[in-house]
Amino acid sequence: PAFSHSYSEDGAYAVILRITDDRGGAAESAPTEITVRNRPPSVRTIRWTPERPTDGEDVVFSADATDPDGEIVAWDWTLGDEATSSSSDAEHAFLHNKVYRISLTVRDDDGAESEPLSVDVEVANALPRAVFSFAATAPGTVTFSAHTAVDPSPHGRIVHIAWDFGDGTACPEAPSSCGSPDRLAPVHHFARPGAYHVTLVVIDDDGGIGRSTQTLTID
Repeated sequence: PAFSHSYSEDGAYAVILRITDDRGGAAESAPTEITVRNRPPSVRTIRWTPERPTDGEDVVFSADATDPDGEIVAWDWTLGDEATSSSSDAEHAFLHNKVYRISLTVRDDDGAESEPLSVDVEVANALPRAVFSFAATAPGTVTFSAHTAVDPSPHGRIVHIAWDFGDGTACPEAPSSCGSPDRLAPVHHFARPGAYHVTLVVIDDDGGIGRSTQTLTID
């Protein structure tokens, strides 16, 4: 006399009750119409890779989204800097280091939309890369080049550069310590033979520091 039933689709359904007694007599009720409403989808979590992104780096967003009575057919991402995406996995590179509000709304095959889910993603400054090369130009004299050093931030730039030649001297230090007007290409004379650990330090306009050390041998 009492039971439960689950409808696979939303819509209007006519429910009829038919009863039969022990002598075979039967009666049937008038149809009772019930309306089964669509259950909207939901977004539970948003994930991103890498977990600690930097500016200029590609970030991939994905989500745990479900529809209890159908399937998700549309994705609507807003990525915090006027960028949007309609893919289930959104990919985006951010131009500046700051906190971005990321939001996702999904729509199911019946046209119902989920409540938006938002998360704050902190994008850090990409550190500059202290890349340099060197070549001997005379006995004990070496020319260095840091023209390949770079700040990977889309709008970043290197604002300071310094050298430690590993023999107790540095550039800049004294007015003539770089041996060249171009600090990116200093010329240094090593007074004694030996192995020297030369370090280049670069600093970008956000205060990020990059450091690199190479060993050279003076015969």
